[in-house]
Amino acid sequence: CSSDLNVALADIKSGLAKAKESKGNLTEEDVRKIVEDTLKNYKLDQVITGNQINIIINFALNLSKSDILSNTDRKSVV
Repeated sequence: CSSDLNVALADIKSGLAKAKESKGNLTEEDVRKIVEDTLKNYKLDQVITGNQINIIINFALNLSKSDILSNTDRKSVV
């Protein structure tokens, strides 16, 4: 389960970066959808609490507002 969570968090970061690239600034709703969809994809929405999901959403929201996502190494995408 923790390895699924690690992969899900990486997918969330990737999803945020892609969405930010195509859309610019992301709303809280955008971030919430990315987080919830990714957790559902890994069936983690049934094993982590609503509070834990909110913590991940807040983390992802802060991440989406930072420059970290736009400063990633683009060579790995090519």
